[in-house]
Amino acid sequence: MELEGKLNPTLSLPEILQFLSMGKLTGTLTVQHGNYCVRLHLRRGKLVNSSSLGRPRKLGQMLVNQGLVPRHDVEEALRYQRSLPNSPPLGQILIERGLITRDQLRQAIRLQLEEEMWDLFSLQEGSFKFDYGDENSVGEVLVELDVEPLIIEGTRRLDEWVRIVRNIPGDHAIPVLRPLATEDAREEMQLSDSEWKVLSLINGVANVGSIAARSGIGKFETYRVLNSFLASGYITIRLPDDQDRITETYAPFELDAVVPQEDPDLDHPESTGSTSARILAMFVRRKAAEERGELPPQPREPATIREFPTPVEFVTELVNELVAALCEQHEFYQGQRDDKLIERLWQTVVMAFPKADLLQASGNKLDAGQFTRFAQVVGTKGPFETILNDTLEALARLLKLLFVIAAERMGTRAARKFFTEFCRDFRQRSTIRDSGEFYFQEYAEKIYA
Repeated sequence: MELEGKLNPTLSLPEILQFLSMGKLTGTLTVQHGNYCVRLHLRRGKLVNSSSLGRPRKLGQMLVNQGLVPRHDVEEALRYQRSLPNSPPLGQILIERGLITRDQLRQAIRLQLEEEMWDLFSLQEGSFKFDYGDENSVGEVLVELDVEPLIIEGTRRLDEWVRIVRNIPGDHAIPVLRPLATEDAREEMQLSDSEWKVLSLINGVANVGSIAARSGIGKFETYRVLNSFLASGYITIRLPDDQDRITETYAPFELDAVVPQEDPDLDHPESTGSTSARILAMFVRRKAAEERGELPPQPREPATIREFPTPVEFVTELVNELVAALCEQHEFYQGQRDDKLIERLWQTVVMAFPKADLLQASGNKLDAGQFTRFAQVVGTKGPFETILNDTLEALARLLKLLFVIAAERMGTRAARKFFTEFCRDFRQRSTIRDSGEFYFQEYAEKIYA
């Protein structure tokens, strides 16, 4: 018997899961709504895994957000995983390296499964299909969740969620602390551990989505805490001044799902572009004419080798010059909004990498001056090393965002060629005084991974 159909108000996901649970069935339930697709794996009627947990980087980000594993250890484990022909799960690698315990991994997976289930419960339409399987196809099981308690809790949360979203419109909203009326009010605050955790993440810059990702208590619980702060007068909610379409589409939290598609024979369609883009294109055509010998070449500055104190300053300047070069390409540049592309992208990157906030963005420039001053005072080892590593990972994520955007505008092959040649040339013209374990070739591969 096939289990397949459409979700609707009379046939909801909780009812389907309840049927599978009562029948103690084993297999995979696929739920799809537009581009959103999740596969839930069940064994003898209990939820044991989901497709989102099968993505190693998402699991790694979750462990970092919960403070269980430093980010650079996760990145190192991911590199090791990719180097193996039959790679074990990321969680197993982290356990074998003594970075987390099996119980810690189990608790993290349980939280993620519960969060995903409650998100699915809110779907009013879509399609579902259940494929029967045997117990061997499920793989290693670290967590088994009974469906009945999930359904009860999910129903309760849906009712409360309706009230919460009236006050907090979405992940893009930004909580802002209000000054306390008196100093005594601070002493009178009686907050739980979860509430203190959320309160510590409110800085007037991080949005609700970033706080929920980093709180370690789940999205619903974070929203609930913020709503209680709002009712108590501890915070206000403001909307961002400029919600940028690009940064919403390629948010750092979901970037691993964005894969530039290989182009057909033509790398990109013809595009007239804006007036500014056409003017810039004149300079591009002039350069081509110079190379063909049709025009005398413009005088060029002799190449000089520049020294950077640490890899952070090196990559920061690489980003600055790369963006300037991209905006000179008529296929890439789309008008004045691109004049603040880095500023907008960096705002979203810092949401996922808060320790990288020593770098400041303005327009299409990143400024590493504050980072450099801190590094000169405290050194790059010890506690500051974590900040250095997180900042490098944030810059890698920024470069990947730029590559995805360039691939869509210029074509994947053209964008890869442009990035590869530019990065190689920049590296040849630079030295890094304190490079440590920074290997640029390995670092650059993250752009296309």
